[in-house]
Amino acid sequence: MADQAKARFTEISVERINVRNPDGTVRLVISHQVPDAEINGKIYPRSLIVPQAGLIFFNNEGFECGGLVFGGKWEDGKHAASSGLVFDRYNQQDIVSIDYTDINGRHTLPPQQ
Repeated sequence: MADQAKARFTEISVERINVRNPDGTVRLVISHQVPDAEINGKIYPRSLIVPQAGLIFFNNEGFECGGLVFGGKWEDGKHAASSGLVFDRYNQQDIVSIDYTDINGRHTLPPQQ
């Protein structure tokens, strides 16, 4: 295999980076706004308190399998913030999560399943 040139930057600004396998399968998304979830080919909008940035993990087949997300905003004298580290079941939603939500000082726990 021939050596490939590697770009080097001191700083780079982007809105989204898609890390893919050589065959094009997405494995990781780094984004200023977490994309909607896709399960079994169907798109599910995320129910977010505030827009979140983060890392979304995908398995070898390109199915979402977790992520690290965070967001917060101050508006009209009030604040809202949330963050989480989540791991999903195979081609399903959250199985393990560490997260928090704060709405103007009121901390809430995620619903129990």
